[in-house]
Amino acid sequence: MYHNDLHGQSVLSLRHLTVWCRDEGFTWTDGSAEAAQVPYFDLVDAVEEILRINEDREYAALEPRP
Repeated sequence: MYHNDLHGQSVLSLRHLTVWCRDEGFTWTDGSAEAAQVPYFDLVDAVEEILRINEDREYAALEPRP
């Protein structure tokens, strides 16, 4: 995990996901075409979704491949 404060925004980089904190809220992409955008007042929802995505990707990496 890496955190850095940039001019006017912050970024949190996880192994499978990068989360941007900007004026409008949290933004991340999960590999789909659209970026998820969650306003700051939905912090709990944002954290739960970010953790779910990261845990799903970690679990998928542990599954044996045929």
